Amino acid sequence: MGTILTTHMMRSPILRTTTQRSEHLAASGMQVIRSRANSLLRVGAALLVIGIAVAACAAPAPLSGSIKIQGSPSFLQVVSETAGRFEEANPLVRFNVALTGSSDGIALLCNGLAPIATAARDLTEAEKTSCRESNVSPVRLLLARGAVVLVTRPADGPARCLSYPALYALLGIESFGVNTWDGSPLLPETEKASLPTGPLAIFGPPPSSGVMEVISDQGLSQEATTRGTEASSRGDYTAFESEALVRDSTLRTPGSLGVLTLADLNVKGRALSPVSINTGDGCVEPSTRNVRSALYPLTRPSLLFVSQQAVADSPALKEFVDLMLDPSTTPAIKRSGGILPTKAESAEVRQIWASAVAKAESNK
Repeated sequence: MGTILTTHMMRSPILRTTTQRSEHLAASGMQVIRSRANSLLRVGAALLVIGIAVAACAAPAPLSGSIKIQGSPSFLQVVSETAGRFEEANPLVRFNVALTGSSDGIALLCNGLAPIATAARDLTEAEKTSCRESNVSPVRLLLARGAVVLVTRPADGPARCLSYPALYALLGIESFGVNTWDGSPLLPETEKASLPTGPLAIFGPPPSSGVMEVISDQGLSQEATTRGTEASSRGDYTAFESEALVRDSTLRTPGSLGVLTLADLNVKGRALSPVSINTGDGCVEPSTRNVRSALYPLTRPSLLFVSQQAVADSPALKEFVDLMLDPSTTPAIKRSGGILPTKAESAEVRQIWASAVAKAESNK
């Protein structure tokens, strides 16, 4: 028994020493693990802060400011719809839109008072000079085309075809006072026989409108030049600000000749008869195909003029024009009656805009 007890008593200190060392090692290991864990947490937190800071620096600032648009009212529907979509995505941007006429918008653009002008025609030489004198470089962007159409009532007989001389005889400055279809002495004899003998009533927009500018510039100018007169429409027709009134008056009045856009040619249940134009190579009817292929003569462009100088100063302006040129705007253009450019023309427009933006950025 004593031997056993002695052996037991001699082993006990050894066991206690081993246990203490194990506990000490375990405690030391836990401290190391905690220390490393704390270090990793500190590093992770630091990296998170740095990542947030980098992300904050990399994220672009929200677009803000005001975009002023002046020009042709033919753009009203497209500009309104596109500006509405743009404001939804960029609530800090506001629009100042006043579409009173191509000439008004271009004048403000060339004087540096409006960064965007919508126009239903190109710049005149005088306007180009004005822009240069004000150090404004307008970027010309074709969005669509429109067509001006002469219309008659279906009840007055079959659709007609008029030559340039006949157009001048009925609508030109020398036709003042002519109140019957066949009453003008300037009518070609070959066409007089095909026209009605009854009263003539002409309805259209005001003489200063873009629509009547197309009539003057592309319908009357050829004959006016031949006769040495001014390419202006007669001043005694009935003018309405609203195309709806032009259309309704044409439908109600026997012997009427209305001046509309292709977009307003047909209204559901109230169709009008379009007049074809004899350009010398036969009668050409107003249609999307003939307008796009430049066969139909009474056409006008739908243009966006953007000040290149303003692009560099306003990121919001650049983004808005991007949206105007984006395919997502195509439905609005179609709803407004615009005829889209060809694919080749659209590609050229996008290239023109990209070059303008790059130049504006390089001049900052």
